[in-house]
Amino acid sequence: MRGQLAFSAAVVLGVVADAAVAKLDQLGNERGLSDVELAQLTTFEALQVELRTLGPWSFAMCSHAQDGDTERVREKVRRLSEASFGGGMPLVDLLDMRGAVPADWCLLPVTIDSLLWLGITRLIEDLALIVSGGMMTSRRQQQLAVLRDMQGAFGRVIRLAQGPADQQQRATDRANASFVRAAHKIDGDDLLTIRDEAAALRAKRR
Repeated sequence: MRGQLAFSAAVVLGVVADAAVAKLDQLGNERGLSDVELAQLTTFEALQVELRTLGPWSFAMCSHAQDGDTERVREKVRRLSEASFGGGMPLVDLLDMRGAVPADWCLLPVTIDSLLWLGITRLIEDLALIVSGGMMTSRRQQQLAVLRDMQGAFGRVIRLAQGPADQQQRATDRANASFVRAAHKIDGDDLLTIRDEAAALRAKRR
C-alpha cells in the first residue's frame, strides 16, 4: 500500500522474495517444479510472510541488528539456504539477473547480505533504466547514486565474510550507514513508483 513503506532492509529483501516467488510460480505453471524448487518456493513464501508482519520501520536501516525481528528473518533465510542447496535454481536465475551479476558472484551463498546485495542490484537496474529511458530527474539520479554506494558497501561485506573481524565490522558499519542515506533519498512511495516506472518502460520495449 502506498504511503505505508519505509526504505528498509525488510523492503529490499521483499523485492527479492517477491521476484523469486513470481518466477517459481511461472515455472510451476509452465513445466512443474522439482522437489528442491518446491522447497525453495515454500521457504521464499515463508520469508514473504515474515517480512510482511514487520512494521514499516522494523529492521529499518540496519541489516545486522540483533533483535527479535531480525532473528525471525534470519531463521527464514537459513531455511532458504538449506532449501536451495543441492539442485535448486540459483538466485540469479530466479531473479533473471545473470546479465547484472558478475560471473564469479552467480553462485553466492544464500545469506541476508547476499539477498540484500541482489535486491539493491535489482533496484539499481530499475533506476538505471529510468535514468536512461527518458524519465530522468535529479531525484532519480541521486537515488541511483545512493543505491550504487549501497551496492558497493554490501559487496565489501560479502567479500570480507571470512576476513579479519575489525575489517568485517568497518564494512558492516558502512553498509548499515548506507541504509540511513538511502532512507533520506527514497521513501515508500518513491520505491513503488520506481518499480512502476521501470515496469512501464520494460513493457514498451517488448
